Amino acid sequence: WTFSDAVSCLRVNLQPHMATIIYNVTVQPDADIADEWESWMLDEHIPALLRTGCFSAARLSRLDSEDASDGNTPAYSAQYTAPDRAHLERYLAQWAPQMRQEG
Repeated sequence: WTFSDAVSCLRVNLQPHMATIIYNVTVQPDADIADEWESWMLDEHIPALLRTGCFSAARLSRLDSEDASDGNTPAYSAQYTAPDRAHLERYLAQWAPQMRQEG
């Protein structure tokens, strides 16, 4: 997968009137590896999560440093959209332990 593949996956449209679940993970990597971590998320981790089939979209956002961190260390919110609770539960049971170990 390349970054453009990940962007294509992020643009998956959901059906109108379909209730979705947002799985939010907030992370504050060490300042000295923040740029490398952000690249890893965009190039490797997010595409891997989307390949599980449990999520239809993903977003990585850098949080306002005044609200989310000590002001020097960036904080991020990774949000993954699951079509329903069953997809999220499947991810948490089958994929999350491995993904957390890798990250």
